[in-house]
Amino acid sequence: MLRYLNIFFGFLAILIGFSCATPGRPTGGLKDETPPVPMHFSPKNFSTDFNARTITVRFDENIQLRNLNQQLVVSPPMARPQISSNNRTLTIRLQDTLRSNSTYVFSFGDAVVDLNEGNVLPNFQYVFSTGKTIDSLSVVGEVLDAFTLQPVKNVSMTLLENLDSLSSRSARPMYIAKADADGFFRFDFLHDGCFYLAAINDQNNDWTYDSLQEDLAFLYACVSPIYIEKSMCAAGCCAIEDSSHVHDSTEYIVKELHQLLMFKQELPQGINKSEFVSNAAISVEFRNPTENAKFQILQPDTMPPSYHIRWNNDVQKAEFFLSKTGIRNLWLSVEDGDFLDTLKLLNTMFQDTLVPPKVVLTSGQELPYFDTLKLSFSVPIREIKDTFWLFTGNDTIAQPLTDFSFNESRTQLVFHTDLNQRTNYRLLIRDSLFFDYFDQTNQDTLTFNFRKNSPESYAKLEITILNKPDESCILQVLNERMDVIEQRTMESDKEIFSTLKPGKYRLRLIVDENRNGRWNPGNLRERRQPEPVFIFPKILTLSADWEYDEEWDLLEKSTSSVAPETPVKQDNIQHQRQR
Repeated sequence: MLRYLNIFFGFLAILIGFSCATPGRPTGGLKDETPPVPMHFSPKNFSTDFNARTITVRFDENIQLRNLNQQLVVSPPMARPQISSNNRTLTIRLQDTLRSNSTYVFSFGDAVVDLNEGNVLPNFQYVFSTGKTIDSLSVVGEVLDAFTLQPVKNVSMTLLENLDSLSSRSARPMYIAKADADGFFRFDFLHDGCFYLAAINDQNNDWTYDSLQEDLAFLYACVSPIYIEKSMCAAGCCAIEDSSHVHDSTEYIVKELHQLLMFKQELPQGINKSEFVSNAAISVEFRNPTENAKFQILQPDTMPPSYHIRWNNDVQKAEFFLSKTGIRNLWLSVEDGDFLDTLKLLNTMFQDTLVPPKVVLTSGQELPYFDTLKLSFSVPIREIKDTFWLFTGNDTIAQPLTDFSFNESRTQLVFHTDLNQRTNYRLLIRDSLFFDYFDQTNQDTLTFNFRKNSPESYAKLEITILNKPDESCILQVLNERMDVIEQRTMESDKEIFSTLKPGKYRLRLIVDENRNGRWNPGNLRERRQPEPVFIFPKILTLSADWEYDEEWDLLEKSTSSVAPETPVKQDNIQHQRQR
């Protein structure tokens, strides 16, 4: 018995020993949040008379290179060096011949991180000169979208001998840099001279503007680098130009900030997309808004179908409604100014069953007091064979609506009848009332309820522009998404918008230099900048039945949002807005 007890307790001791020996993660200790520190450079950072082919940097801990291809910028540009990391050492092997008497900057951005925690060494740089001194001049600025005036991030910046070099593959930029996430850029360690400044949304990373799909920005005149004085810094803020130089930790007094406006050049007129969208309908989308587009059906050439065209609001997309079905192939000649093309369209829907026409109230359930009652159809309507009936309020007796007309495409019907404000209505459309060109009709009786509102449903906004340019100007009212709600070509320095729904609004002013009624981007070949744009610094919150007066001085630059002025209650808004 004692023997069995000894065996039992022996096994128990072994099990306890195994459980005690289970490995676990040690607890305690603070997480390492310190970035790697460069301890030794060979040759040293900020060397002069540089002639080495290999550079090594030793850090205080193991490092790795993250997103090096996206982060590294070498200026002046050279054949891409071979760069690698091994434990604590960063190695750079040069593959190109260096320019004489030039200062080179290797900007690693956020590519250098420690191996274990991934702590970033921000904006690490290695600098050397092949001459006797390190150049010390700078060019700084910002890149904004020319139309929205919002910062453009991470674009490629170039300093050039001339602007023609921007689109030449054989001419390298003198210096290159990258704009940061806020659109700011800075060229440092430049020599004296006058350079042309440009920015590119460089899609193929060749520092060349070689595609009309790339955005660009440029300045007319050359810019001269300046010395940027270092300001007094808070403790621990100022960096020392030694082997551990970290460039952006120094505060600067900037006296000259260059602003570039980025745009996409307007491509020559063309067709973005063309296709059959149903058995008997074609969609043609132009690259730019059209001025006077002309069309001709070339095939089928025997008894070609007639058609109606419906354009979208910016006259850039056309819908063709054909008078025949079952056409398998159609050739369409398109002409717009100097543009001429023949579209060859294959109809994969030629056997599809036609869909009955659909109809909606153009204005929805709330009809503006200044508008008329309209119906929008999905296809052109050939004939109305019965009467529309309108009920007022709770009335059970309807009045017939017989006075109406169609627009040119016959996809919208306008009733010529007076309706009372602040009144509910019900429009009755009996089945088989309207017919399209293929004798398709509405198969059900339709009822639309709506209400005609009144002037009290809207806000009134009066804008006075101070220091308005002499050129033609377009004033736009925008919603929070920066969509255009209403726009006017200004005849004076004052505009009144009296039919704005309650909500938040922005304002944009376009200087329409060519008087074509829209904003135009710039052109590099013509050395033409985009048309000037101003964004009102306030977000306007408008309430129904209130008047707002705003002055906008175009010479004042502000990026802050300021609450709108206290509105003044309208005493007689209905009288003011009657038409």
